[in-house]
Amino acid sequence: MTLAWLAAHQVVGDAGHVLYDVHDRTLRQTAVPSALLARADAGIRSAGQLATLAGALAGGALGTAFGARAVMWLVVATQLAAAVLVAWRLSQLHAAPEVSAEQR
Repeated sequence: MTLAWLAAHQVVGDAGHVLYDVHDRTLRQTAVPSALLARADAGIRSAGQLATLAGALAGGALGTAFGARAVMWLVVATQLAAAVLVAWRLSQLHAAPEVSAEQR
């Protein structure tokens, strides 16, 4: 049963990451001028890696203080709140931001 859950997570997780990555890069290439695209990519990558480090440290500290089960429920609640926030923000985005030829 564990292998079935692991395989399902791998399929869903990989597909979700690819879907996110394609849309993220497309929107960024549309919204950011070409001269600043490398800097924007580097800044976003650095922020993501810093968030991963901070999350690992915070998860370890919270797991030690409150136990793994409580922290996992906190993660579930946080992820649901983030999904609702993203869905709400995306519902307000009707088209990609316009970038003039001079800004590219």
